Amino acid sequence: MSKDVVRKPELKVSPSSWSAYSELIHYQQIEWEVCNLVGRVLTIVDSSIQDTIQRKAMKDLVRSAFRETFDRFQSEASNGKAGHSVNALIN
Repeated sequence: MSKDVVRKPELKVSPSSWSAYSELIHYQQIEWEVCNLVGRVLTIVDSSIQDTIQRKAMKDLVRSAFRETFDRFQSEASNGKAGHSVNALIN
């Protein structure tokens, strides 16, 4: 009597899929780094401006500046203009 052997299916991944997966992971790391940086900058703004209205206005400006820059890099990367140079965002 023979036992049936259950084999794991082989994962067939092309090199281009690994490259895309690697880029996604790298992109998520960059996004996390930017969010972390925004948080630190906002903490500095929070502690340095006394007036509540001015503090909120400055924080809104900082958030907007970071978002515009990140969106520009994201757009260039997705259009192929930046290629793999999304690293420029954190360098």
